[in-house]
Amino acid sequence: MDVGSEEAKQEQHRMLTHKLFLLSHPDLNDLAKVALRSDALDAVKSDGMALLFESLAVNGVLEPDDALLVEMRVRIDEEVPCHALKFPSLL
Repeated sequence: MDVGSEEAKQEQHRMLTHKLFLLSHPDLNDLAKVALRSDALDAVKSDGMALLFESLAVNGVLEPDDALLVEMRVRIDEEVPCHALKFPSLL
């Protein structure tokens, strides 16, 4: 991964963190919450952040979606063997 794409990924994660912080603010209006939840869900789905999604759903930040969680976990399971072949010392 080149430096530019790594920086872009970090910026996406910073934006997600900021949106999740804003969602915890008690004075945020409902319309803003809907937009932030949608953006957060899109980011979590695009990066396959199954554990984060599960945590956010349990805490009521995002709506639980068992099908989405299974889909993300399957995608992670498909990627793990590829990483294990590249880095056998991690096994």
